[in-house]
Amino acid sequence: LQDLSTVNIDNGLQVLLPNVWIKALGDHALIPYLEDIKINQVTYKKSAEIMKENFLLNTALSDFHEYPSFSNKNAALVASGPSLNETVNWLKEVEDKIEIFVVGSALKVLLANNIQPSAVVIIDPKPNIINQLENIDYDGLLFYLSTANHQAILQHKGKRFILLQQGYEEAEKLARIKGLPLVETGGSVSTTTFSLLEILNFKNIFLFGLDLGFKGEHTHANLSTSGRKVQKEENLREVLSNSGDIIFTPSNLHTYLRWFNAKMERTILKVYNTSWNGAKINKVPYINKQQLYQLLQLENL
Repeated sequence: LQDLSTVNIDNGLQVLLPNVWIKALGDHALIPYLEDIKINQVTYKKSAEIMKENFLLNTALSDFHEYPSFSNKNAALVASGPSLNETVNWLKEVEDKIEIFVVGSALKVLLANNIQPSAVVIIDPKPNIINQLENIDYDGLLFYLSTANHQAILQHKGKRFILLQQGYEEAEKLARIKGLPLVETGGSVSTTTFSLLEILNFKNIFLFGLDLGFKGEHTHANLSTSGRKVQKEENLREVLSNSGDIIFTPSNLHTYLRWFNAKMERTILKVYNTSWNGAKINKVPYINKQQLYQLLQLENL
């Protein structure tokens, strides 16, 4: 074996992590971090070419607008977890007191409940996300990752804003040229949306449908474009929910939960969670409907 002290470690170095090695480690403390690396590697390998194609097509749209400002500093981050089935009604009653940022997979859930969000966010490079934006009555703001599916973006008839992501070399170069901020993606549309809310200088974030796990058999809310039924043979993890019960989560959602846990250690935002049966996020208190209403009645949270 080569002496590792002689290996030149730089950004071009690739580390191979076969699944069999990870499984062989059992319950080792490094497992979560190795799984995060593995998920990112697999995702990038599968999508590298289509990401590059989307990037070239999307940047040609010249959506390099300065991001809008919002006088209301309260924002809802709406994901498509199962709890949204219940809390979408809470959101309907406070929509005039809060800026609503919804991930693409939950957009149709809101529209079906006659809620017009302030903005929708999409990041997926694959063609199947086209159905998030087609055949809908929505012409509000769209924020899209530079590598998001180009055809999906063309479905949108309202104003568009490109998001240039940290860790994607071409996007980082373009951000410097255009004077746009780099967005920390965290690997999912929900983590990306949270990073965007930080950039937009919101102060108070209310999480809706950000379950990052599930108690029953369904991973997403009704009408979500990403919903599916869980198979019994799936390799699921157990995590603590806001109710104190144990819920289940797959490896990808577990990765996003760890991202949020780490993010809460360094964000200055006040964050509240409305998902009773969703995963507990460090330093994020659960609030019920009455507490939500009370908080939004105050001038300064």
